[in-house]
Amino acid sequence: MRHLNILFTALFLALVSTFYSQTGPGGVGNSSSNLVWLNGDVLTYSSVPSISAWPDQSGNGNNFSQATGSKQPKRVTYGGFDAVRFDGVNDWVRSGAIAALNSNDHTHFVVYNGNKADHAGMLFEGSFTESNHFIRSYRTTTGNIKSWVLNSSLGIVSNETANSGSFQIIHNAWDKTADTFTMYKDGTLIGTQTGANGSPSGNSANTVGAKINGGNPFNGDMGELIIYNNVLNSAEKNIVENYLSTKYNVAITTDLYSHDVSHRREVFGIGQEADGNNLTGQGSGIVEISIGSMSNGEYILSGHDNTNITLTTNDVPATISGGSRVTRTWRTDVTGSPGTVDIVFDNSSLTLPTGSYYLLIDSDDGNFSNATAVGPVVEVGNLVTFSGVTLSDGDYYTLASGTASAIESIKSGFWDVASTWSC
Repeated sequence: MRHLNILFTALFLALVSTFYSQTGPGGVGNSSSNLVWLNGDVLTYSSVPSISAWPDQSGNGNNFSQATGSKQPKRVTYGGFDAVRFDGVNDWVRSGAIAALNSNDHTHFVVYNGNKADHAGMLFEGSFTESNHFIRSYRTTTGNIKSWVLNSSLGIVSNETANSGSFQIIHNAWDKTADTFTMYKDGTLIGTQTGANGSPSGNSANTVGAKINGGNPFNGDMGELIIYNNVLNSAEKNIVENYLSTKYNVAITTDLYSHDVSHRREVFGIGQEADGNNLTGQGSGIVEISIGSMSNGEYILSGHDNTNITLTTNDVPATISGGSRVTRTWRTDVTGSPGTVDIVFDNSSLTLPTGSYYLLIDSDDGNFSNATAVGPVVEVGNLVTFSGVTLSDGDYYTLASGTASAIESIKSGFWDVASTWSC
């Protein structure tokens, strides 16, 4: 009966994970709330480096494309990530209608490099029945970045701040309940404007790199465009900004992740503030972390070292017989004193030997030969779930498989003397 209970518990956790995974940027939101996610690391080419499509990673298929070769932006590679380069002449990409954007509950993040000379360059424009430029974020000729929405009289409600000569994170939030429009830059509040009472309908197109008519072309590199159909709470905002900050090396106000150099890829997290929480996070990676509850100001963020997801038998604890582990490692940054968490690995892309699975946790140097091995557990529906795990600040962790070695006597001696046993 005990084994049946374990199996049913694992199956239940696997089903919950499947239905409620937060696979949006930083582990915030899923396809129901994260409407668009354009990531410069995921591109479609007509001929490298010319980009024919910028595929949507939100799960909604809201791809942005450009069929005309002379108007296709180009891929550019930075240290650790790719971005999309618009030439400031005629490059742009566009989506078709996105019905879910017909709302004045809206958040969008734009990450771009402002190192080009001042110019009127459109980063993002949403076109609706009421106006072709109902929502906008763009560079100005006066050295600023400006974002706006329109009110019920089609008047402009806007925020504006200085452009930086490097990558920066622009975050705009349109709150239909409060009729406000708010801008943040690199996590810092720029301004909140009232009277944002417009109600867009009939979304027809959305353009990145220019206006809908091709005017005001943007000259520069863009790393990411993220759109939600809601206003993020403070914890969600902080997590998304930390994901972007770590990836693009942008200093932000609320920096919750300190492993930017060694484990900077696909950062995701969970956390809570007074106005809400994010208690399950996965992002675009294969690991999900969840918790039942947290206190305000508590967070757990995690990222990986971008090692290929291959296998190694190196530095596997001797207690796991015939063990191998995933070469990729993850690391945690813990704020406050959250309780135990559940950690789920999506095993569908892995080739670990079948059998028992272990979560390896190392607290000092990332060498897992002396790691704590949590397990064994079994795989259910390609998911490997570890429940009630304690993660401490700075911990390294990874997934392993093998068989637990039995504790045996290694020499004659007294049973109550430690050196008599293999443990």
